[in-house]
Amino acid sequence: MNLKPLNNLDEHDTYNFFALKDATGAKGTPVVIDGSGWNNSYSTPIVSNTTLQGNPNTAPNSNLFYSPRWEIRSRVRPAVSGEVPFGIQLYDVKELNQWGYSLVYDKQRRLEAQALISGEAVPITKKGLLLVGPFPTGGTQPGPGKFAVVKGVGDWGVLAATSGVKPSGAFGEFIGSPDNDGYAPVIINCYV
Repeated sequence: MNLKPLNNLDEHDTYNFFALKDATGAKGTPVVIDGSGWNNSYSTPIVSNTTLQGNPNTAPNSNLFYSPRWEIRSRVRPAVSGEVPFGIQLYDVKELNQWGYSLVYDKQRRLEAQALISGEAVPITKKGLLLVGPFPTGGTQPGPGKFAVVKGVGDWGVLAATSGVKPSGAFGEFIGSPDNDGYAPVIINCYV
């Protein structure tokens, strides 16, 4: 799934305490907390020792490039079927740009693409109005009175209410049908 820029979110419902467990991930993915979650003892981030060539610890006088990278310890992962997500990931997580060059040293392009590199805190929203899609044609389509659930791993599913009862595991309600691009408006609420 993906998100269109049109949304209505409150900064008080968006959290930046977690990094994505995987090296890559798409915005619009429902996520859950991985492991023990956020912990105050995680006040010091992880330092990933990255070098252009070799290891400066074994060859300190070889004039090698050394660039430590700070990473957030607390992680989230894509939700699987049956799980109620902690929230929805608002930025892509990727290491390379569209030309195959590393985004580590290109912050401007990362910001333009609404992308982060692995280990950085990814913004996660728990509540708001989003335009999500594209939904494939065929099967149950989003529309008023239909609900968003997690389908597969980190993907959106659409269920209709049964006898007026909200489906188990639903975290959002669609308020319109998909547009010409396949994106549908949904109000999410991941608060338990």
